[in-house]
Amino acid sequence: MLLMRTFRKGKEKIVAVCDAELIGKVLREGELVLNLEKYASFYQGEEVDDAAVERELLTAT
Repeated sequence: MLLMRTFRKGKEKIVAVCDAELIGKVLREGELVLNLEKYASFYQGEEVDDAAVERELLTAT
């Protein structure tokens, strides 16, 4: 299952997408860290399928 959240600021549009099972985890690769525990609220949104994500990403800035 995918979670998607859309943010708008003026004419700009950001689409945040995350696999639901990753929420609450901290991912590390070398010096890179993606903290999906601390920043879960940024990604938690509507449950969507691949087609819905594709539609939104086509209009993201």
